[in-house]
Amino acid sequence: LVPEVAGLWAARAIDIGHVEDRDLARALPLGIEVPRWAWGPIGAWSGGAHRLIVPLYDCAGRLASLHARAAVASNGRPKGLSPACHAVAGLVMADPLARLMLAGRASGNGEASAEAVRRCDLVVTEGVPDFLTWAARWGDAAEGAPAVLGMISGSWTEQIAARVPGGTTVVVREHADSGGAKYTARVVETLNGRCAVSVTVAEEAGPL
Repeated sequence: LVPEVAGLWAARAIDIGHVEDRDLARALPLGIEVPRWAWGPIGAWSGGAHRLIVPLYDCAGRLASLHARAAVASNGRPKGLSPACHAVAGLVMADPLARLMLAGRASGNGEASAEAVRRCDLVVTEGVPDFLTWAARWGDAAEGAPAVLGMISGSWTEQIAARVPGGTTVVVREHADSGGAKYTARVVETLNGRCAVSVTVAEEAGPL
């Protein structure tokens, strides 16, 4: 990660090594040339605040798009941007175990991803800061680390919910506002009683 971007996560004690090793996010160097889809209302993502890039995955665990998050003060403009002319509805941020869960593949030790998620739980977060806070808490070799999914607007769908193994304990990190309550209600509704759902209040986002 670009050092000046990575430094902004110190308030959340995020392990930048885990962010890189687990392929959770990358940062654009200031002023680097980017394709036209990586431009927003105030110019290129690399030219200002929106330099923290997180991958977005579809319900089959395939890399499908990117999301640009403001990593420095955005002066009242949107904190997040999607690629120009590309829809991101139904796409989620996902740590390695969550990607395996979506794809229905085995984990690195040969355990079925569904069994691993049932054993270790699934954490569902809202927004980039809380996703990285939770997804970077463990290294890939950590025993018992939960799968972590991150939502932005429109992420959670019935197709995503269908990939969560029945019997999983799902911990929803809810923001303390009406939007957070709506996200939680949507998760509960689409899981349709197949999983136990626990709701906790997410940390404050801090400087981001």
